[in-house]
Amino acid sequence: MYAASLGFTLLVILSAIWGQYIKLRFSGDFYASYDKVGMIVVIAVMAVTAILGLFISGTPDETKLAMIYAYDFLRIMSACLPILYILHIVRSVLQGLGHTMITMLSGVFEMVMRVGGAFVLSNFFGERGLFVTEILAWLASDIVLVSGYFFSMKKINEKS
Repeated sequence: MYAASLGFTLLVILSAIWGQYIKLRFSGDFYASYDKVGMIVVIAVMAVTAILGLFISGTPDETKLAMIYAYDFLRIMSACLPILYILHIVRSVLQGLGHTMITMLSGVFEMVMRVGGAFVLSNFFGERGLFVTEILAWLASDIVLVSGYFFSMKKINEKS
């Protein structure tokens, strides 16, 4: 839900900016679908406590603390989902081009960053360090994938 909302929001913001320079306009149907997704996200945010409650059990104090951590984790992760989107898109492009070694190498970088970040960042920042470790793993993978993409495109352009 958060991902769809963020994607539509970024699309609207960028289209408004680009609309000044490129004559690009969206139809009323697009904005109607944006409103529907926005309503779904608002409902999901309001229901997140109930949804999280389905997966958490314990004493009332334990449940309250777990809910605080879970909600914080979801908020941080959903704000950084564009990093994950880049990872999936570029990885798919490279796999489609047949560059599977680069995609495997990005997975290795992602794993090393997760393990290293879990040991290092959790000592300094506690649970927030673990939340950030996931995002840093995505970034490490993105760096490898985007570099590989530009290298691959350069080779393709040289051949043609």
